[in-house]
Amino acid sequence: MNVESKTLAPGMNFRELLAFGGVGVIATLIHVTVFSLVLESTSASPLQANMLAFVLAFLFSFAGHYRVTFTTATRQNPDVRGALLRFLVVALLGLTLNSGVVYVTTSILALHYFYAVALMVTMVPACIYLLSKYWAFRHTA
Repeated sequence: MNVESKTLAPGMNFRELLAFGGVGVIATLIHVTVFSLVLESTSASPLQANMLAFVLAFLFSFAGHYRVTFTTATRQNPDVRGALLRFLVVALLGLTLNSGVVYVTTSILALHYFYAVALMVTMVPACIYLLSKYWAFRHTA
């Protein structure tokens, strides 16, 4: 059985999940690298460095998901501008979810931040995947 045909749930496959994870890992590395390089080589503040890093990682993530992860849907519906705007909403929702998880876990529940990290690397990516697949990069017939 090839990776493409391995179905996990209706409409989901192993290749797509691997691509989603791979694009996400590379986007994270871009974010961390740009953030660090800007802080170490310029007089930019951490917030300015983070904003630039977010934008570059977002653009890579969008391109990767559009061209690799959800390629079947995007080939059938090549609305790049619409997908970009929807994916921006998804990315900002991800940021909001991450921030909410950190706040609730550490400030309200007074738990160690490790629990927030556990949710950030499991629950949030799952939400981002589902929103990306079924909304941001959806196939509209």
